[in-house]
Amino acid sequence: MFDVDDLKKKVEEKGEELKEKSAEHLENLKEKSAEHIDTLKKTIEENQDDWKEKSAEHLENLKENVSSNWREIFFGSWKRTLITGIFLIGLWSFFTSNSPTDEEIRKAEQYFQNGNKVWTLMPLTQNNYELVRLWEESIVDYTHAIELNPNVSKYYKARGEAHSVIYHITWQSNNLKMAIDDYEKALELNPNDRDIMKTLNELKNR
Repeated sequence: MFDVDDLKKKVEEKGEELKEKSAEHLENLKEKSAEHIDTLKKTIEENQDDWKEKSAEHLENLKENVSSNWREIFFGSWKRTLITGIFLIGLWSFFTSNSPTDEEIRKAEQYFQNGNKVWTLMPLTQNNYELVRLWEESIVDYTHAIELNPNVSKYYKARGEAHSVIYHITWQSNNLKMAIDDYEKALELNPNDRDIMKTLNELKNR
């Protein structure tokens, strides 16, 4: 027959046994935890200085990187702004340089008229040497006019004609080439000038 009292007694005995083992296990756990804590403390104490040095080194590197990045952002932006400004100034200078002032236009026309005086002086010349000299002087005047106002067709046409006259006197091929170059530029600026077209074709066929 099943004995209840005997069962209670066994349960109590097992309970006491479990309590003892639990207490023993708890003590062991405490000892190991304390030992582990001591080891961890010791490790921390031993490596504390090293960690401080590494942290300080890392902080310095971080500061340098931040400083470097800011310098790059600031100075890089400053350089880009400077380059852009120089480019815009150059672009502005390029376009304004092709737009002569009123004074430059006036002086250019004056040089052009001075060069045209060769037509009144030419009948007074005594020899070809003097004639070439007069046309060379006119070339100088026409060149000054072109330098001051480079987008006027008649200036190139006049200088080209001067080179052409000298070519017909001296037969120097260099003057023929320069005459063709000037007439081509004159035609580029004034494509509807038939006189320029005709003279240019004649020069190219020589």
